Amino acid sequence: MRNTKRILSLALCLLLVCALLSVAALADTTGALVEDSVGLLEQQELEYRDLQAKELQELGIDAPVIILPECDDPDAYAQSYIDADGWGTLTNGTGVMLLLVTPDGDSGNFYLYAFGNEGSRFDLEDLSERTSEYFQLGNFNTAIFEYLEYLKDFWVDATTVRPDLPDWYPEDVNSFEEFNDPDAPRLVDNANIINAYRYQEVLEKINAIRDKYGVDLVVYTDNTSYGFSRQLWAEDFFVFNGYGFGEALDGSVLFICMEPGNRGWYSAFSGKAENMIDSDTLNYVDDQMEPYMVNGEYTDGILAYLDALDYVYSHGHAPKKVGGPLAAGAALGALSGGITTGVLKSGMNKVKKATTAERYVRDGSFHLRSSRDVYLYSSYTRTRRSEERGSGGGGGGSSGFSHSSSSSGHSFSGGGRSF
Repeated sequence: MRNTKRILSLALCLLLVCALLSVAALADTTGALVEDSVGLLEQQELEYRDLQAKELQELGIDAPVIILPECDDPDAYAQSYIDADGWGTLTNGTGVMLLLVTPDGDSGNFYLYAFGNEGSRFDLEDLSERTSEYFQLGNFNTAIFEYLEYLKDFWVDATTVRPDLPDWYPEDVNSFEEFNDPDAPRLVDNANIINAYRYQEVLEKINAIRDKYGVDLVVYTDNTSYGFSRQLWAEDFFVFNGYGFGEALDGSVLFICMEPGNRGWYSAFSGKAENMIDSDTLNYVDDQMEPYMVNGEYTDGILAYLDALDYVYSHGHAPKKVGGPLAAGAALGALSGGITTGVLKSGMNKVKKATTAERYVRDGSFHLRSSRDVYLYSSYTRTRRSEERGSGGGGGGSSGFSHSSSSSGHSFSGGGRSF
């Protein structure tokens, strides 16, 4: 009998020890910000990266890293994760999420999602470029280390260097309600780059476009973007100052930033104006403006921009390019020898090119600030380019046309260049 009691006691002790070990194991994984379901990281690497992410969390930003073998809808997964506060791991509600989807590390994609009120301040383009090289080499531990270090450096800099915001910037962005202010100035030259004798000329052209097409238009210059990207600052300026017509805030803003190291411009289009511009037409508009801006002829650059925008709004496309003598000769030969082909081809021009993806997106289904995804082992990217990556001098470069949201969540399209 005594032996039976001893055996039972020993068994109970063993069960208790196993239970405690299980609880300890669960405690080690609960609240992890870096999760690897594929096994790309060694256990020590995983622990170090998680500690690194939690140090960021103490600074005020969440930086979860999730590695999955497969994921049919990364956007939906990221949205669910963020909506659920990382299933209990997120504490700040703002930051960047790295989602890596790869079955074995040999191929796959990584996705970056900025979220929360401050999420739009992160430059996902720059962050992607900093980490993509390591992903392509299969050095996942270093890639994640660089990703988290970038976020730390960026966040510390952004929260300590950003100038005081103007009076019009709301203290509580979440409670801001959109409005229309017909009396707000449509030409705001805080950087003093517009020729005083031609100020009225610029303003009259702005008002002519507003009246002609029924969309608002404001030109705004400043010596800083207050620590934000030019894109986000342009959008916030437009929304928080009451620009735009009607509930959709139909209109656009041209923001020119003269800050050293951050010189460039960004055009943001809202409401009806979004449907009046696309990547090709915006590149044309910026092409007309760029030579003047590079040469310091800012007033002429703005007027060239407005003339080009007027043309695009009126015609719905950029002007057809006219070739030189060689092109003219080739065209004449084609005309004389290819009339039949031309007739046949004309019958194929009934298909119209779609310039946006609106018809493929369920309205209201996705609310993250911005995202980027990159093939791990290819130079091909499937994402918008940052407005900071302009072509510089020379013209003809990409304006980085993209879709985005202001700090208030209002939808915009647009792009810009540096000079």
